[in-house]
Amino acid sequence: MKYRIIEEDDSTFNVLVEDGGVACIRFVDESDIMVDGKMRVATTDYYQSRITDETTWDEVWENLAEGKMYYNDWNEDKANMDFMVKDALNWLVAIDKVEWTIDDTLFNNIK
Repeated sequence: MKYRIIEEDDSTFNVLVEDGGVACIRFVDESDIMVDGKMRVATTDYYQSRITDETTWDEVWENLAEGKMYYNDWNEDKANMDFMVKDALNWLVAIDKVEWTIDDTLFNNIK
């Protein structure tokens, strides 16, 4: 299955899968939220709604906000990009043993 990562800035990364699933990984500067006894350093927001090829960048968050959203806070032990991207892909697709291929042409209408 294909996916794409769109970097908004140095701390925000959007993971998109070919069926329109979206997760947003955000690193935080400082937080008082504890995760497993350690400070939170990142959060992943997983969106239940999907985007389409007709969705524009201006509409993405408005469209996703119409459905449910889930999140996961990460402490420094697990807050690395490879782990968090893999987690996001597994949550969005929920199929075991998927072969993932990065494809920067997915949803070119987004950014």
